[in-house]
Amino acid sequence: MYLLQFMRPSNASRTSSAGRTNEDMSECSGASRCRSRRAKKIERWIAARVKLTRSSSGLKAATQNGSDRKPPARPTAPEFPRYSSTGNLRPFTKEAADHIYALFSTVHGAAAIKNKHLEALNITCEEGISLNAFVPDASLLPPDAEPPIEGAASGPSFMLSTGRPAPGWDVFWSRAKDLLVDNEAAFCAAQRVPPPKGKGPVKLGSFFKFWLGLEYMGQYWDSSRDHYYEEEVYEQGDGEKSDGNASKKRKRERYEGHRIGTGKEMPDVYREDTVRDLLDPIVYLFGCQTLPPRVTPRVTLRNTLFPVRVTHSVYRTPSDRTKARKGFVEGPVIAIQCRPEISFNTRDTGDSVGPEDRLNLLRELAGALLVAQERSREGKPMLRPGEGQWYTTVPRWGGGPGGEVGEAAGITDEIEPVKGDRNPRRSKTRKELNAEAYKKVEPGMGTWDIRTEFKHIGKDAAEPIDHIYLFSSLNHHVSIVDFRFHAAYLGVLDSGKVPDGSMDTSDGVPWYELNMRRTRWYDLFKAEDRIEVLRGLWAIMGFMMRENTRRASPEL
Repeated sequence: MYLLQFMRPSNASRTSSAGRTNEDMSECSGASRCRSRRAKKIERWIAARVKLTRSSSGLKAATQNGSDRKPPARPTAPEFPRYSSTGNLRPFTKEAADHIYALFSTVHGAAAIKNKHLEALNITCEEGISLNAFVPDASLLPPDAEPPIEGAASGPSFMLSTGRPAPGWDVFWSRAKDLLVDNEAAFCAAQRVPPPKGKGPVKLGSFFKFWLGLEYMGQYWDSSRDHYYEEEVYEQGDGEKSDGNASKKRKRERYEGHRIGTGKEMPDVYREDTVRDLLDPIVYLFGCQTLPPRVTPRVTLRNTLFPVRVTHSVYRTPSDRTKARKGFVEGPVIAIQCRPEISFNTRDTGDSVGPEDRLNLLRELAGALLVAQERSREGKPMLRPGEGQWYTTVPRWGGGPGGEVGEAAGITDEIEPVKGDRNPRRSKTRKELNAEAYKKVEPGMGTWDIRTEFKHIGKDAAEPIDHIYLFSSLNHHVSIVDFRFHAAYLGVLDSGKVPDGSMDTSDGVPWYELNMRRTRWYDLFKAEDRIEVLRGLWAIMGFMMRENTRRASPEL
């Protein structure tokens, strides 16, 4: 009774609610309950996010205060694929083109990829190429060390295709020096925690997001501070500790370091965001932007579409501000591909490379081939599936009993309002909508991104060879790959048409050869390797974005 006395409404509350009906009171109580439930959900979400932020950072978990914790599994050793050229280059004929299509159209899984698939494509591989020999123009490559005097070396002066002058090397080092800071100090600055003892605070500048992503990757890959040790603990039967019971003594393994897991446990989004944030500040200086695929990336092999993996692509921003605000882009210029595979140690008997190596090579090739096919669409209209065919232009009816769809059900154009619906135009039945959709005759949806103006940016008009640059990432490493595609080679894969007669190329490489050149794998946890990646990106972007008054290349 004492509790019920305080649960009764007061006179003031009874007076204020005297004019309300029971329905009004129930609505108010229901609304208040909904608001309270919503507030509790928001509070639980915020608490979960705070807990995740505090516990997900290996830097904050234990390394800063020196405490120990439950040890993660032993670190994952990075492995890299090994490639080798087939060495059997055969000129493409009509039979060879049909053989390529027959081989890949019957692939139903990764295990079906064999050496014969690589041999059919005439792939040649070169690995471990230095940046000076890799980039298309070595004069665009910034020096590997910052000049002692500011402005002493500004690099070549030229205009970009956007109409602006190319940034100098002084701009490069103003950005790149943010990557030369100590990893520990940068991780602390990214996580907003005090710097390590004996080290001052650092500024991360344009690469703040990169350092934040690299710290997340370090929670799974950075084993530089791993320290596993054992400690003795004394326990009683009920689990409480005791200092004098030697019979209950046991050893427990403990850990101090950055990691909270192994490399194979790392979410893929950490690698993708880190690599993108490493390239984005440099790409922006050349009037470009990095975007993920807005349509499903698919490579065309005659009339078959193969889904491929492309994490991000670099596009040129249009000079028209109205089109840029609407999301239109031009290109693509280069591509970024991050893959989660970590094991490449399986080898086939008698084969030069293992199945994981072959599959990794084809994934890189597919990503570069997608960019090459998109760039070759310049000046061509998008052909929607079934466009121009009779079955997408001529309305028809098979003549079955009951008439066309909708007529048998007695559906008319009159709209009957639904009770409680203020707008009678929204009261069409689902059956009527399905009938209208069935009667509509039109081609299928296209596979192109309608807000992308496909262009051969950085390619000469008179040159049929297109070089596709792919930034490939595995583990916590990045490698730059150059694929050489001839226009006739792309035509064989796209339509199966083989050109008549022989063709001479400017570089002396046969048109039917697919040449792949690769740099070494750069470790993102090493400052000198990060600078090498930016130097290569700077030279490639300068070459691809140079001013070039060219016309559309002729179709082959």
